[in-house]
Amino acid sequence: MKRKLSALVLTFLLFVMVTWTTVPNAYAADEPSAAAGKVTLKEGTEVKLKFSDDLTSKTASEGDPVNLTLDEDI
Repeated sequence: MKRKLSALVLTFLLFVMVTWTTVPNAYAADEPSAAAGKVTLKEGTEVKLKFSDDLTSKTASEGDPVNLTLDEDI
């Protein structure tokens, strides 16, 4: 009985180890590389942004650049 239980536990652990090491790599090939620095989104994709700096009418002038950052992961 103990031998069957040990074999079952060992089989389960091997399955988990193989799944853990192969599944993330399979998905990584479909995702663009973050090192590329450029990602193209499909038209209509909603992206939540937030202001990187405080923006007020006292400090901002027309034509000043506005810095935004992602508010949520894409």
